Amino acid sequence: MQNLNEMQSETQPLVTASVRLDANLQKRLMRVHRLIYLILLIAGAAMVIAYIPLDVLAAEEIVAQSDWYNILLWLGALMFAVGLVCTLMLRSGVKRADTGLANEYSFYGDHFSIRTTRGTECVVVANFQYSECAKIRENREFFLLYQNRANVFPVEKSPLSQEERARLRELLRLPQKNK
Repeated sequence: MQNLNEMQSETQPLVTASVRLDANLQKRLMRVHRLIYLILLIAGAAMVIAYIPLDVLAAEEIVAQSDWYNILLWLGALMFAVGLVCTLMLRSGVKRADTGLANEYSFYGDHFSIRTTRGTECVVVANFQYSECAKIRENREFFLLYQNRANVFPVEKSPLSQEERARLRELLRLPQKNK
């Protein structure tokens, strides 16, 4: 039979956190993707622009004619198109992210609970075992709990105290940070 302290520890969360699911959060989570798409756009545009003087110089027979110019044009156009499409898709996803939802996380010894709310209304409550997460990562701003390759539950670190961060790292079996 469990004593009262053990029973309370199972019913009381060890760490709690709350995150608003808005466009600002989406932008912060997708920062690296935006940078990659921007690099694709710029590199693709530079390659297409570089094709023009090379083609003119080749037509004037100042430089040798080469198939590399066409490869440069098509590769540059492809990179520009991919960067543009991905940027537009990312922007539309960010616009749709402003739903007014918030996730309230409660972390226990063997599982965590997510309560999604809109205002004061509870939309859904879900419980997950830590072992059900496909991947768990930590970066500068967030603990990221991946449900699968596409869905992530971000837990913002800034409102958590150092003790809560250490306790959460322990629960998520992440290496402790020495600071």
